[in-house]
Amino acid sequence: MILPLTLITLVTRMTYHVTTKLIGRSLNAAMGGLRMVDVLARLLLSLTLFGHVTSAQNVIMPPLFGKSFDGEQLAHPVYIPPEEVTLDSDFHEAALAYDTTTRLPDVMVVSEYFLKVKPYYPAPGIQYEKEKNMTFEGFVSMPATIKKPTSVLTLNALNIVAQKVEVTTFMQKQLKVKETKYEKEKQQFAIILDKQLDPGAVILISITYTGLINHFSEAGFFYTYYIDEKHQTNWMVATKLEPFHARKVFPCMDEPIYKAVFHIELTYPTAHVALSNMLEPKSTELGGGWSHIAFPPTQAMSTYLMVFTIGPYVMHSIWNKDGTLVRSVGWTGQEPYLEFAAETAGECLHQMGKISKIKFAMEKCDNDDYGCGGGDKGAVSRDTVVRAEKCPTEIAMR
Repeated sequence: MILPLTLITLVTRMTYHVTTKLIGRSLNAAMGGLRMVDVLARLLLSLTLFGHVTSAQNVIMPPLFGKSFDGEQLAHPVYIPPEEVTLDSDFHEAALAYDTTTRLPDVMVVSEYFLKVKPYYPAPGIQYEKEKNMTFEGFVSMPATIKKPTSVLTLNALNIVAQKVEVTTFMQKQLKVKETKYEKEKQQFAIILDKQLDPGAVILISITYTGLINHFSEAGFFYTYYIDEKHQTNWMVATKLEPFHARKVFPCMDEPIYKAVFHIELTYPTAHVALSNMLEPKSTELGGGWSHIAFPPTQAMSTYLMVFTIGPYVMHSIWNKDGTLVRSVGWTGQEPYLEFAAETAGECLHQMGKISKIKFAMEKCDNDDYGCGGGDKGAVSRDTVVRAEKCPTEIAMR
C-alpha cells in the first residue's frame, strides 16, 4: 500500500530530523559522532523512501550523499575540498573548519555584481550533454575602485573553473592580464596584471566560468528534490551562501564587510519558476525549453544574502496590511497549505514592523520550501516542511 505523497513526505522528513536529534544526544561526545548521526539518519530516511518508491515505475532515486548523480562522477575538472572542509553531517561545522582569518587584501572595493547563471539539472523540455549534469555556466562582471597601489586583484572562489578573464578601465581600455593564480587553501583567485593600478582607478573585472551544483550539505549552489503523486522525481536548485559560500557560485569579495548591489540574470527551464531577492519581471522564452529572466537590482548587501532558486513551484500570494506582497511557495500537492502559510507570514511581518517600528524594506517576501533547513535571505525565506492549514473547528473547541 502506498501512502499519500504529503504524508510520506512529512513522515520521512520528520523521521530524519527526529532521528538526528535522538541519536545525536547519545553519540555527540564520541569522535565522529556528528558524521555517524547523519549517516544513520539518512539510511533510515532512505529505507523509508524505498518502501514508497519501489512499487512505482520510472522513478529516479535521488542521491543522498552528493558528489555524484545516477552513479556517475560529475565531469568537472575542479578541486574538491578535503573531507575536513566538506562534512555532509553539518555544513555549519564545515564552515568552521575553514580558516576564517584568511582575509582578502584590502586593495579594492566592488560596488556591483552583474551575474548570469545557467544551471544544468533534470527538468522537463530541456536537453544537454550528459557531462554537464549538475553543473552550471556563469558570467560575472564587477566594477571595482582601487584603494591602494596594486597589480594583483584578489577574489574568493571555490570549485569554480575560470575560462576567460578580462580587466578593462573605466574608458573601456583593456588591461593585460599577466596570469591568474588559484590558491585552494585560501579559497582565493588572483588576477595578476602586467602593470600597477593607482588609488582611485575604476576598473571592470569580467569572468566567464563553470561551477558545480552541490549536495545541499556543501551549500553554495545546491540541488534538492521531491517525489510527486505520479511517483516522479522533481528536481530543484537553489543557493545557500551563508556564511561564506557565495564563492562557490561566482568569484567575488565573499566577506560580510563588503556590500554591493546584485543584478541577477538566470537562464532556466521554461517549465520551472525562477525566484530571487527581488520581484521577478516577465521572463523571455529562448526556445529549446529554456527561458531568460533579469531581476531588478537589489539593495546594497553582503554576498551571503544574495539568493536565487529554480524549480517546479506553485505559490499563494497576499498583500499584508503594510502593502507588502507576501507569498508562500511550495510544490505540487502543497496547495491546500499555502494560503494559511501566506496569511500567517503576512500578519507576522506586519506585527514585527509595529513592534520594531521598522517597515519591511523590500516589496515582497517569499516563503519557500526547497528542503535545506530554515533561514532567510533578503526577500526569500525557506523552511524544511510547510504543513500548516486552517483548523475547521470552532474557536471555543480549540
